[in-house]
Amino acid sequence: MSSAPLIPPNESDASAAPVEGQSTMKRVLKVCGLGCGGCFLVVFILAWMLQALMYAWATSLSGCRPGALQGFNYDGDAPKDEDPAYNLMPRVTLLTERSPRKFIMPFYVFPSNQASTIAGGQVGTWWRTWGPIFYTYTYEDMSSKTTIYMRKNLLRLGSSHRIARCDGKEPFVTFTEGSNWFSNRVRTALGYNQAMTFKIYSGDDLVGFAEEATGEVPSLTFRNSKNDFLGTSVLLDPNFHGTKAHWLVKNNRTGPFPYFVPNAASLLYAFHEITLGEAAAAEEDAANPSAAFLAPNVSSQPLAPATLGAEVMQGTAAVPDRASVAAAAQSSAEAAAPAAAQPAPKAAAAADAAAPESAEAEAKKAGEKVELQHV
Repeated sequence: MSSAPLIPPNESDASAAPVEGQSTMKRVLKVCGLGCGGCFLVVFILAWMLQALMYAWATSLSGCRPGALQGFNYDGDAPKDEDPAYNLMPRVTLLTERSPRKFIMPFYVFPSNQASTIAGGQVGTWWRTWGPIFYTYTYEDMSSKTTIYMRKNLLRLGSSHRIARCDGKEPFVTFTEGSNWFSNRVRTALGYNQAMTFKIYSGDDLVGFAEEATGEVPSLTFRNSKNDFLGTSVLLDPNFHGTKAHWLVKNNRTGPFPYFVPNAASLLYAFHEITLGEAAAAEEDAANPSAAFLAPNVSSQPLAPATLGAEVMQGTAAVPDRASVAAAAQSSAEAAAPAAAQPAPKAAAAADAAAPESAEAEAKKAGEKVELQHV
């Protein structure tokens, strides 16, 4: 019977080294995974905490709660036959973009008419408040009462928003893509004139649709489930006041939802168009750099004559004496002599004799001019 060991010593040591290296690598990967997971969890929690703070600031802390609106008179600058307590704003309105503020993007709301012009003073303002996860939209009337809010519905396919009153009364409206998400993307990619279609729910009931029209003049058309016309919104001349967006929103007198629902949906579409415009402008700037970067480097130092003239006009220039004027005249006369032409000996002697007299005469004239200027 052989006395040789089953596993030679050198082979056991060689097999143990890779096992030890693999275990070390596993420990390193485990620590890295736990560290990355912990960092992600911390960022996730902080993002939701900040989102909750921004949402509370835009809604309940700004008066969007039933207790703050108890007994409030919802006039909305609308006729009594339009039920302002239900519709909360006029039937025909103008949405006008305002200059953005920090974390906030506002839109004016004006009453309008069939001529698409302003028919009265401002009735309210839509505010879009930033959040790390979603934006919060609120409507504040001219009494500084926040009466409507709108926010994104999470865990939904495509775009989905909840539109509701701040006093807790019905209806609770959902404006969503829903099952139209895939067809919307296909129609948009193929460049259809009517690209996006959204569904409008009042509670759990499907009460209408919003159809987007793409092109140079974007618009929304609102219809019910029987394809009856309910309202429309369209982008008007952006030069109403500067280069801001200017939207006209019209509602039928009878419809399955209040007037503020098409107004809120048009607001979402207006922000969507602003985002597309900013992206297109950024691409254009990247493709065509500004002319300022292509201009040659021109010195900004002023010319000496202009500086001297300004000093003389202000009386700050120093007046030279006779000796300096004579020396300057003599040096200019010597510099003006042609270097290429070599005169004959007699002509050169005559020129040398005449040069001092000429220089003295020029110096005398220059001195007289300076004295007159000084006086």
